[in-house]
Amino acid sequence: MNVLIVDDHVAHRVSLQRLLRDRGLTGSEAADGHEGLAVLKSGTRPVHAIISDILMPRMDGYRFCFEVRRLPQFHEIPFIFYSSTHTSPSDEKLGLQLGANAFLSGVETACFRVAQEAVTNIRRHAGARQATLSLSESAGALRLRVSDDGAGFDVAAACRRAHSGGSFGLLGMQERVALVGGQLEFNSKPGQGTELRAHFPLAPLQPGTGAAWP
Repeated sequence: MNVLIVDDHVAHRVSLQRLLRDRGLTGSEAADGHEGLAVLKSGTRPVHAIISDILMPRMDGYRFCFEVRRLPQFHEIPFIFYSSTHTSPSDEKLGLQLGANAFLSGVETACFRVAQEAVTNIRRHAGARQATLSLSESAGALRLRVSDDGAGFDVAAACRRAHSGGSFGLLGMQERVALVGGQLEFNSKPGQGTELRAHFPLAPLQPGTGAAWP
């Protein structure tokens, strides 16, 4: 299955490609809606689904979705909006009205996946007797904290292993947070437990950023 990733940020496309590969999928890429349409029309590689950002140069995601749904040959391709910023209900409503099948907010999705990975790591590796998870919203940000009283680890050594291919879980968490413009911090030492803190900005899309619709 080949998924077309449409996003003007190279780092975002790289992260999404990694997530697809982890699930046995392949990905084509485009930097905006204009390039996305060119990829679709070229027919070089069949596209079975589309994941598109919203704010992009030349042709934004809304206009891209509108143009895709105007072409009968692409009408049935699943179209998913993936926004790296916090979105309002009106943003999501517009995307669905234009023909998108789903609208994923990168912030909420990233927060959930990081929490899920952190809890999985505690169960598999920490040997903890107690773990706590808290989630709060303040000063325009979503703040996640996960801590345990388990075995702990050497943070610097684990980061080096992650970037050399030895710890995909840790690298995956870092990429998910970076993808939405957040920050991730680990506090841990061997034998002293672990604390994870993640900060996710909740700045909404600014009004007037989408294209006008005929």
